[in-house]
Amino acid sequence: MLAFIDCFIEEPVHHSFNQFVIKNQKPATYHMVSKYGFESLERVAATTTAYIILGSASNIDQNLSWHKTLANFIDQKLRDGVPCLGICFGHQLMADYYGCEVGFLSKDKTYFKEAREIVFTEKFGRYHNGDKLTLAYAHEQAILKLSDQFEIMAKSSLSDFECIKHKSLPYFSTQAHPEASETFILENLGHENGNEIIQAGYSFLESF
Repeated sequence: MLAFIDCFIEEPVHHSFNQFVIKNQKPATYHMVSKYGFESLERVAATTTAYIILGSASNIDQNLSWHKTLANFIDQKLRDGVPCLGICFGHQLMADYYGCEVGFLSKDKTYFKEAREIVFTEKFGRYHNGDKLTLAYAHEQAILKLSDQFEIMAKSSLSDFECIKHKSLPYFSTQAHPEASETFILENLGHENGNEIIQAGYSFLESF
């Protein structure tokens, strides 16, 4: 059972979750911890075999009460051998927790909304060193400095830390939004037909 952890705060990202369930027809649960707490997540912990931490309208430097609670929860699951994929905010949250530096990518705090090409630097599922993939992005903060607990999986012209993995725990993450729905792509990227980006994103998720 896969558990999606929604951190968005303002409104649920149900479009992305529904699209994943319909397309993949895999058992999955949804949990909006930023708004409703951790009770539902705890309730299914025994049957959850993997976690995906989604994006958020909050930033790491806000240090909201649930940020640390979520990071502690995921850290324990990782130490129990349960894999986790961090996406955008999830990518930043656990990187910060394990000693990376997270902050604004530009001095003017540019909000990047775009389709961006990444290049893999090592094997990840079906991808090998040198393979390229174009994914959806919507963010202003990112990893600025990597701690020695991580290895780089993919880079772009904008960042060396687009995708990373923990050296000893089953944790993988990306600054991109591979779960992006048509609604997300239309509202954030302005693409009327984002089918290629959606397919690329699901190819990435399947590799996880």
